[in-house]
Amino acid sequence: MTQQDTDMILNAHDAWPLSEAKIRAGEMLPLADMVVFPISTEEVSEILKLANELEVPVTPVGGGAGTCGGTLPIYGGIQLDLKRMCKIIEIDHESMTVRVQAGVVGIDLEEAVNR
Repeated sequence: MTQQDTDMILNAHDAWPLSEAKIRAGEMLPLADMVVFPISTEEVSEILKLANELEVPVTPVGGGAGTCGGTLPIYGGIQLDLKRMCKIIEIDHESMTVRVQAGVVGIDLEEAVNR
């Protein structure tokens, strides 16, 4: 099994109860044709431009928890895994806003805000 195969299998499910039930029942969840791991906005833009030109579906994955099935690649295509884009860019305590990249995990953000 290649690393790409492993990535596709690991990204084929989320924390949605239906996904968990299907896995327990021995069902295969839909797999993307490929998983990509951009590290910048520019890379995301280039991937999306290419996918659009080729008419390939793209399914984004942020921090990875997903509880409603939105990260499942039901149409195959490209799974855009944004976990490597995990920088907290700005915490503005006065306006109570934050600017983060798409792969930031909630608990990490909460800890940073609390510090």
